[in-house]
Amino acid sequence: MRAQVFELRRRVIQQPTNAASLLHYLQEQDLEEGKRYLREHKAEFGDPAIIGPWLREESLKFLHTQPSIALKLADLLIFYGLHVEHPASYALGMLSRGSNLVNRGYYQAALKCLDEGGETLRTLGDELNWARSRIVWIIACAWLGDVEAALKEADRAREVFLRLEAYYWSCALDINTAVICKYAGRYQQALELYDRVLQTYPLLKDSDPNLIRHSIAIAENNKATNLALLGRFEESSRRLVQAQRSFETLGDMRSVLKCELNLASNQYVQGYYGSALRHYYNARDMYRQHNFEHPLMLSEMLQQMALCFSKLNRVNDACQLAAQAVETVKSAGEAASADKVEPLREYAMILMSTGQLNEALEVLAEAEDVLASDTFTYLTATTRLRRAEILIKQGLFESGYALAQEIRNYCEDQGLVALSLRARIVMVEALIGLVRLGEEQEQRLQLAEELCRPLIVMAQQHNLQDIAYRSRHLLGRMAQARGDKQRAIRYLHSAIGHIEHVLNDLVYDLSPTFLRTAWEVYEDMISLQLQQGHAELAFHYLERARSIALRQYLRTSDGEQQKDGKQAKIFEEARRAKGASVLQREYELTLWQGKYHSYSALLSTPEAELVEPIEREQIEAELKLCEAKITELFEWLHLLRTDVSVARLPKERSQRERSPISKVEVAPLRDALSNNQTLLAYYIHQDSLIIFALTREKLYVYEQAGQIAQLEQTLLLLHAHLQPGGWPDAQHPPISKHVDCSKGSIACL
Repeated sequence: MRAQVFELRRRVIQQPTNAASLLHYLQEQDLEEGKRYLREHKAEFGDPAIIGPWLREESLKFLHTQPSIALKLADLLIFYGLHVEHPASYALGMLSRGSNLVNRGYYQAALKCLDEGGETLRTLGDELNWARSRIVWIIACAWLGDVEAALKEADRAREVFLRLEAYYWSCALDINTAVICKYAGRYQQALELYDRVLQTYPLLKDSDPNLIRHSIAIAENNKATNLALLGRFEESSRRLVQAQRSFETLGDMRSVLKCELNLASNQYVQGYYGSALRHYYNARDMYRQHNFEHPLMLSEMLQQMALCFSKLNRVNDACQLAAQAVETVKSAGEAASADKVEPLREYAMILMSTGQLNEALEVLAEAEDVLASDTFTYLTATTRLRRAEILIKQGLFESGYALAQEIRNYCEDQGLVALSLRARIVMVEALIGLVRLGEEQEQRLQLAEELCRPLIVMAQQHNLQDIAYRSRHLLGRMAQARGDKQRAIRYLHSAIGHIEHVLNDLVYDLSPTFLRTAWEVYEDMISLQLQQGHAELAFHYLERARSIALRQYLRTSDGEQQKDGKQAKIFEEARRAKGASVLQREYELTLWQGKYHSYSALLSTPEAELVEPIEREQIEAELKLCEAKITELFEWLHLLRTDVSVARLPKERSQRERSPISKVEVAPLRDALSNNQTLLAYYIHQDSLIIFALTREKLYVYEQAGQIAQLEQTLLLLHAHLQPGGWPDAQHPPISKHVDCSKGSIACL
């Protein structure tokens, strides 16, 4: 078939009117001038059976690069077919127009063109071009919601291609069918189609070798993304590398870049943030080297890099990249609200983690301005809830409470459980803050308890582990505000137990956000134990908290997993399942956002004939459906990405004996110290430095206010002294000086 197209092009060039000149003229002139030219020079073009297929192929060449020119050429072909009374040319023009409309998202209008053109060709006995029309038709049909009809039509068209031995076009049909299967969640069926394509392409010896190699690379890339959706990340990455090499050989650097981004995504969703960063850096270098102009792609790339740095607790690097992502998306011009808001929200979160609350509020205000005219109320709600959290951190409890209450009411009406419970947590934190200010203490405590108590049960019902331990923690703070320290200790003990229960089944590594929120629970418990005079228990909880990150690191390190191959397999399976779930939801979100943008454009299009086949009310109904689905997917992604709402391990794992952290006994530690040794442990509580100093005789506890700045200056030097590589003599460490607690200063070791 490709050879036939080349022959048509050769014959067109031999016509009295030079093909290149004709094409250039039609591109440069408007539609009416093009029609006039075709009308006046029709005699010079010769046989319409030659001109029609040639003009159709030229239209399709511009389909993705210059769609307006592609549509104009299609309309000129329709006019030409009508004017010279050549039904085949008219039908081919309708097919070209239909392909262009599908590419622009006008699916209903596209079906009308494709059906009319296809039926005309069938009547003329041109089965091949009818079957070619189905390659695009099935996409429009599936995107309008009738997947089964699309798949049935694909089977009919494939039978025609096989009967006519048009194997190149049967492969093109299979690729689009696989895309539909992926859209419908039939990932295994999509893989089978790609396997068939990859077996067929190498057999097409009469086709352009570079075209076949490029088609094989596309199929490999598409198959790799489907494998990732099934959690088969190693095979996916291997095929991505293979496709990437083919694209590079063929000079398709844009596809090379997309493969690199897919490789990075595979690593990120599995929790391998360092490896993901390496791929993102490679992708960014490619983007710059080849001068690509795709601001939204670059913004998303920078945003993912910022998230990686945030996961690795490198907040300054994360902050810098997040700011770049925001500036990049602003340069994109007319971008969708969701594309603009997401970088702003991520940037605000990173600013919050660095304590830059005012700057975070400014960024969130900008995000709310973007969303002011948008109907995606879920995005607005999450953005405003983040602002409420910052207001509470700034001590503006009344404002934070009112905002969180408004968001809770909206979420409960919409059935957004996770966001609703988060809003309740913020409301309780605001009420506790007001109690500490001495305002209507008992009344506010009562209201806080009424809001907080149901959270424990609701969190358990919906497997929201962060809400479960945070609600217990807040109940402990309320008991402490009432002066009931024993009850407060019981709540905090329960919260700590829940945290450590979660950690036993955690699949991914811990993020800085989770470590900070969990640390607040331990911090309150240590403070309460010190107030009760239980120094050894306070020391125990401090060591228990510090061991969390170390224990998690050891548990997920290669060495630890090699000790128990069965356990390593369980964790790997859970990691893959979680990563696949995230990718599936992200893919669905992308599809529904694309639908939303298409329908929005349809309502605002100035071309009335494009929206005529669909009633305006139907479009608005589809828009509402898109909004509901997008809201649902945002909620799902929040649950999947929450650090403690992770995939649970199988029962076989949970029923095995757990390895709880044993109580730190002071006596054995004291006995292990020599007379001239002191064991130090310290932490920062609010604006004070709390130091535990254990000698052979006693455990001392000192609280020193105003030492944070001095500690920050000496901390790096302290760590340097603790590294044997920096000692003058590795066998004789530097002599330690005692901590002078009585003078309120800390001497360097």
